[in-house]
Amino acid sequence: MTKSKFFRKTFPLLLVAVMILVAGVVSAAPPQKPKPPKTTRLYIFDCGLIPAIDVGLFNFKKEDLAETRMVVPCFLVVHPKGTLMWDVGAIPDSAFTADGAPVSKDIFYATKTLASQMAAIGYAPSDITFMALSHYHRDHIANANLFAGSTWLVSKVEHDAMFADKPPERVDPKAYTDLKNSKTVILTKDEYDVFGDGRATLPVIKC
Repeated sequence: MTKSKFFRKTFPLLLVAVMILVAGVVSAAPPQKPKPPKTTRLYIFDCGLIPAIDVGLFNFKKEDLAETRMVVPCFLVVHPKGTLMWDVGAIPDSAFTADGAPVSKDIFYATKTLASQMAAIGYAPSDITFMALSHYHRDHIANANLFAGSTWLVSKVEHDAMFADKPPERVDPKAYTDLKNSKTVILTKDEYDVFGDGRATLPVIKC
């Protein structure tokens, strides 16, 4: 076989091999971290819905309200000095199937995962500096374990209640078990300046 014939036969195979190698290197490269913004940003995510709830729990009558469904938002504060996730949803991302169909669980309903909404703006749970929960009820804690690598900001009374031998009502301890080993800041005052500049002050809520 002449050199030209050998080259013509082997070149396509070599080209495919190089393309596969390059693709492997690109896919193995770690994702780039989001760049800090110049000014503070606030993102609001759709973290579920409570379609039917007893409004009497809030001292209302059903006929008093035009809308009785309750939305469950999650908030991401993106600051030049870091990020803060405030509340993490009513249904865990792990409850969603590969087809992305809406999920109903207990009294909650959700149409999209928290992680997918974060990814749409360039963030992953691993990018979050701080995580805080408004309080420990089930409609606020579903994806807490996703943020176990963040610094958890929590009041002492909330922390102690969540990890008590007998957890309080309306709590799912499985949703936050990993937080036990998270870096934790126990908040002792009524407010906490998350980034040290007065622009993202966290209210300390005590249940």
